[in-house]
Amino acid sequence: MSKKFLELQDLILIKTSLEKVKLHVDERQQKTVFPWVKRESATTIMKCSKFPELRKLSDDMRKAVEEEDYQSLKEILPSLISKLELMIRQYYDSM
Repeated sequence: MSKKFLELQDLILIKTSLEKVKLHVDERQQKTVFPWVKRESATTIMKCSKFPELRKLSDDMRKAVEEEDYQSLKEILPSLISKLELMIRQYYDSM
């Protein structure tokens, strides 16, 4: 397996995890369960740091989760997911 293929798999897993968190945040709104979000996104945020393009957004997300800032988290998640979709498309196109 090529390194690019493994990175693509990581990107897909990260996106799936973030979509799950986004769904929770959208459904629960102000009643978001931040301990669950923190647990669910810990590995995802760590994996994001491997990709320089995602580092700033993942740092912002980690900060929002730690501060239990619902509004910031709600704004960051769509941006991060959108960036992931673009990266996944680029990886597919380059293979």
